[in-house]
Amino acid sequence: MTQNYLWDKNKTRYRQAKQSGGQSFNLLALSGGPGMDSSYMQSCIDILNVPGNCWLIDFPGNGSNHPEFTDCDQWFSYLIDTVKMFPNPIILGHSFGGIISLLSPQLEKHLKGLIMLNATPTNWVKASEEVRKKKNLPDMERLKPNPSNETMKAFFLSSAPYFFLPDKLEQGEKMLSSLPFNIHTLNWFHSRVQREGYEASWIPQNVPTLILSGSEDVITPPKLFRDDPRFDRPNIQHMTLDGASHFCWYDKPEQVSSHIGQFFSSLTGL
Repeated sequence: MTQNYLWDKNKTRYRQAKQSGGQSFNLLALSGGPGMDSSYMQSCIDILNVPGNCWLIDFPGNGSNHPEFTDCDQWFSYLIDTVKMFPNPIILGHSFGGIISLLSPQLEKHLKGLIMLNATPTNWVKASEEVRKKKNLPDMERLKPNPSNETMKAFFLSSAPYFFLPDKLEQGEKMLSSLPFNIHTLNWFHSRVQREGYEASWIPQNVPTLILSGSEDVITPPKLFRDDPRFDRPNIQHMTLDGASHFCWYDKPEQVSSHIGQFFSSLTGL
């Protein structure tokens, strides 16, 4: 499988996940986590029917890509370098993939479009705790392990009920158990993003943007975008998918595919 990988000067890793005809869009899939290998987003790419190329992106220090790398502050500039490499780039950011996009205001000058799945414009911890209590889920703090790649995987597996609805739980656990994780990147995220009080540093002014949220998402509840007036703009669509969790394409693949397909169709006229 490694023969399908490409790397740039920053050691960012690329894998072409799908190719189709039509206009030469390049969909750049950024994983959540962080520290989770982007390979889990292949299942999202598989349900899409969009023109152009779809790529799985891993910055160094993400998943199995150069796990020794620890200077994740460089990711912000690496993201811009990645986007500038491709004609007609569209980011598909899941969770942290959307967060890092909203921390990178230079993207306004380079993106053809921005799609965020189960992301958030602000710190999500308080809203997540409110939903957790309503659903009677265990306190996530009690699940946190001693730091290592192995205990990080165990943590995500034990936290699976936060990410998946009961009918998709077994499928989700199987996916999580197959992934490589990087604890150094997760530690960076907690210190650099979460503990410092995350807030989007830009709101797309002209970039066509699609926000897809799951009504049952415990981690990043849809109210975080819905109640934020900054994102009430004509270039931004926000859809809440009823009966969808943090991995919304597991629960509502047809709706996710349809909304993203319509979004691409709207771009062809720009």
